[in-house]
Amino acid sequence: MNALGRALAPLQWLYGVVWNPILQRELRASGRRRSTYIIRGGYAAAFSLVAITAVSSRMETFGYYNSATARAQGLAQLAESIVLFIVWFQFFTLVLLSPTMTSPSICEEKLRGTLGALMTTPLTSTRIVLGKLMGRMYQALLLTLVSAPLLLAIRVFGGVPIEWIFAYTLVTLSTAVFAGSLGLLFAMWHDRSAPAAMFALLTLGLMFAAPPLIFFAMQQSNYFGLTSLGISVEQIHSLIPYGIASCPPITLAALATDGPQQLGIPWLAGTPFDRIWILTVVYMLAGTGFTLWISSRVMRRLLLEASGGSVKNKPTEEKKPARDSKQLTPHRVRLSRLKTQPVYWREVSRRWINGRFERWVLAFVLVFSLGFAYYKTDMDEQPIHLLIGLVGMFLLMLCAAVMTASSINGERATETWEALMTSPVSGRDVVLGKYLAVVRRLAPLAGLISLHFIVMSLRGFISWPATAMCIALISVPPLLYLATGLAMSLRFSKSAVSSVSNIILLLAMWFGIPVLIIITLEFNYDQTRFDEIMERFVFGSHPMLMLVSVIDGDIEQQARNRSRPFSFADDRVTMGYMIRVTTALIVAHVLFTAGVLWASILAFTRLSGRSS
Repeated sequence: MNALGRALAPLQWLYGVVWNPILQRELRASGRRRSTYIIRGGYAAAFSLVAITAVSSRMETFGYYNSATARAQGLAQLAESIVLFIVWFQFFTLVLLSPTMTSPSICEEKLRGTLGALMTTPLTSTRIVLGKLMGRMYQALLLTLVSAPLLLAIRVFGGVPIEWIFAYTLVTLSTAVFAGSLGLLFAMWHDRSAPAAMFALLTLGLMFAAPPLIFFAMQQSNYFGLTSLGISVEQIHSLIPYGIASCPPITLAALATDGPQQLGIPWLAGTPFDRIWILTVVYMLAGTGFTLWISSRVMRRLLLEASGGSVKNKPTEEKKPARDSKQLTPHRVRLSRLKTQPVYWREVSRRWINGRFERWVLAFVLVFSLGFAYYKTDMDEQPIHLLIGLVGMFLLMLCAAVMTASSINGERATETWEALMTSPVSGRDVVLGKYLAVVRRLAPLAGLISLHFIVMSLRGFISWPATAMCIALISVPPLLYLATGLAMSLRFSKSAVSSVSNIILLLAMWFGIPVLIIITLEFNYDQTRFDEIMERFVFGSHPMLMLVSVIDGDIEQQARNRSRPFSFADDRVTMGYMIRVTTALIVAHVLFTAGVLWASILAFTRLSGRSS
């Protein structure tokens, strides 16, 4: 090899790692799928709605008859508001969608049994993992570029430096790539994409919440005694920028309020790298590299097991003594249930959490977070109850958005679809069996959240009617999105597309449609009875707004004994009024859930070609 060949060898190796056959296959396959363009079109439509919302929300404060200086300032504020709307929408959307796009890439290989075929190729585990990640995250890059022309065009109004746009875009992309790598890692530990995406999102949320929780715990505990060791409070506070950089949402909030902040590192002073947002990008890329390193090692083990090159060590089976009739009774009961509800018991018997380690981590997070919250807050105030209620509602809605989205199309990707079609079970048994199995999985989490409000009622901090409304508002709305996820899995053949579509539907129902109605009402300067009814409809149809109003108003009534303690739209209402509205909201969700399940049963019957 000559000198030129030796000099180009590292570049050739890097080209072989990055542009490998796995990446090429993923790009070709995604370009030929109709679902790819459905996702892009849906994102573009949602992006347009957000942009219109940002413009309309600021246009009423923009006067056309002010001075030239006032108009220039108004245009700068308008541009800044539009950028912030777009940035936050882009960040949360891409971070939520990234694990749902990457987790099916490995799970589908497991279901199809093609991991052993990858072992016969000259590709290493590192190249396979990189190809899978880059092939799926290519879609995230394209979705990010959708907003680039508008963000750059807004700069003509002033108020938005070019560095801010680059900072927003790079922080969002690096966080989305890190979230996608977590989805890829958890997909190797799970056989189904829904739990893999869920654990990836939960891990990401825990990592984002850790820095502010640690700092709050340090303040409440007098900095853990570090001041007694000679470490001053100023030295501890000098580490705050590093904590901010480890949490991308806080970094974006700091960028929006104070601009690009400096780290204060002497050897970086005066260089472009002395920025918090750059350190955030470095953190996310370093986390991505570490996650991919673990993924490559896990992938190597999976390839060996799939090709028969590695066998798990199993303990030697000993001959077990025969059981008497009393010990066989539970198995007989299980078999009798299996005869009547085979699909339900088949789904229930599948593990959602594979390892004991994940169970211990979940238990530790729940016990630690709830114990710390109970210890450091007063039960007769709203924050603790709002925190537990809103976080519980968010977790349940997130689980509902992805857990049933791969229930039917997962059967298509394996050989179990033909077996399911030839079984004597009806479409109603299949759809309801899969639906009720997921409801059973979510029941412990809903029960844990409900237990908090029940205990608070027993101690007298919350009234029993408010407890019943809180439990209903937290537990019932996720049932609707479990049903829509099941319907999406019937409509789309890829689990990633059905998960993304259900998440977009959830975001549209909870944020898109209410915001669109409010914007429409804002352009109507002549307030009418219809406008008042629509405002009440938006407020009364949103479970999150209702939950906040119920908790805040009930605790205020306990403290001040007011006759109209609850805030509803722009009015103050009584407990009876809130009970009626909550009941109507719950009944509407139940009816919509039943309608979606009925439509799913008809769709499954038509898809399977059966008459019943």
